[in-house]
Amino acid sequence: MKGISALVLILLAVVLSVSANDGAGQVRLGYTILDEEGSQSVNHGTFNQYEGLGLSLENLRYRFSNGMKLNADLKNITLNNRHLGAGISKAGLWGLQLSNHQYRRAYDFDGSSRTRRHFTDGSLWVFPFATVKLFGGGSYTGIHGSISSLFNPDGFGSRTEMDYRQSAHHLGLRFNDRGKMFQAEYRGLKFDDRKVDARDQDRYWVKLFGFTPLPQYEKVILSGGFRHFETKYSASEFKISANTVWGGGEYRLADPVTVSYNFIFDRAGSDSDFVATDNLAHTFYVSYIRQEKFGGTVGYQTDVRDDFEDKLTANSYYLSGWYRPDRNYEFRVEYGTRAETMDNGSRLLGNEDRTRFKASAAFRDSRLGSITARFESRTRENLSLGSESDFNRISLNGTLIVLSLGTISGGYSYAKGDYQNSDNRFEFTDHTLHGDLSLNEFHRLTSGAGVIYYRSKRDLDVEQITLRLSFDYHFIESYHFMVDYNIHNFDDYLTADGYYTANIVELNLVKDVSF
Repeated sequence: MKGISALVLILLAVVLSVSANDGAGQVRLGYTILDEEGSQSVNHGTFNQYEGLGLSLENLRYRFSNGMKLNADLKNITLNNRHLGAGISKAGLWGLQLSNHQYRRAYDFDGSSRTRRHFTDGSLWVFPFATVKLFGGGSYTGIHGSISSLFNPDGFGSRTEMDYRQSAHHLGLRFNDRGKMFQAEYRGLKFDDRKVDARDQDRYWVKLFGFTPLPQYEKVILSGGFRHFETKYSASEFKISANTVWGGGEYRLADPVTVSYNFIFDRAGSDSDFVATDNLAHTFYVSYIRQEKFGGTVGYQTDVRDDFEDKLTANSYYLSGWYRPDRNYEFRVEYGTRAETMDNGSRLLGNEDRTRFKASAAFRDSRLGSITARFESRTRENLSLGSESDFNRISLNGTLIVLSLGTISGGYSYAKGDYQNSDNRFEFTDHTLHGDLSLNEFHRLTSGAGVIYYRSKRDLDVEQITLRLSFDYHFIESYHFMVDYNIHNFDDYLTADGYYTANIVELNLVKDVSF
């Protein structure tokens, strides 16, 4: 975090000191007013809201005379929900990018049970030659706090304390030259659980992969790779490892037709396994694409998982297509199915079948707007467990452009789910309605409004409403005064304390800067 703070100061100094007109950004100073009542844990949209004074430097872009580029997006530098990112680079030579994010989540009514997470990462890349890229980086993640679980064998509302740190690093090399690519990469990770030592572990993997046209026959593209993965637990020295090999090729039979084949083989095991588990998959695809008019893909995949005593096979089929009768209309359809069968031995899940289907139709016009209708369906059936799930959703979304007024958009979706097994059944129907209005500037004032209404019934009985109002007034030359007002309301009618209301007002003074 010290590195991020130093970078923030450097960026602010650059903004104040440079005078060349080759950069732009916004400085934002504001205050957030938060008035809330009810359960802190039920409305996810306000978990990370903080009341107080916020300073931001947003959308900063600056080009130095020697070709270097500086970028930054530093939101809420002074608050605990800060979202910071900054970097500097020179095209084709080198680059550095840093970021830091903080997030919290509440798990009980008054927010006394909550976790806070922070994530910091950085990456650096260098081109010693035009065809060679060296890259590396690292990240650091920490989380602490407590979680209240409603389904805990220790009792209702019991808490689990959390406090862990995770650090990761990676190094790599990439070579690109005339349609060929090869990359080698190493990644390492260390997990330190400060509550349960048995969870501490070290993890690493090495990965090599690439692709190249077949010499003297460039219509054929060959690809492949290898990865070794290993996890070792510090307390017990128990180790899990896996080796994966993959490869394949793509062949253009003619301009609109492409045929491809790929395979992947993985062998995984641990110190306690007498034999390793093998996973092998083959995929075949044929695609036909007539540019800007229509296209389609047909695919098949076969899988085998074998651990000596148990053997599972799976067959999957895929079909998709699209059609554009003219530039304004587009139709798409997609279908997939997968059947898993235990040939030898047994597993907890047994045999299982899955299918999914999607279809959409769209109209788009740059002057009028757009309208899109979608339908999707997913089913899953397991006769061994006596379970079945069925999910369907239909939605309609549109945008209307009124040149003298602004833009109006909205939509509606209806979803139905049915999940059952030999003992229980769970059903729900969801209705979601949303709308947005963005008005053109009028006497230096730009305004907008939005609403989202969600209702879930049957075995669930939940209602949620979010209302947004925004105003942006321009004055002097490059100043704005912005007001954002958000109303949140959530009710779970099946629980006495499952309610939440909030009024959130954000006041911001914004200065557009160019330098």
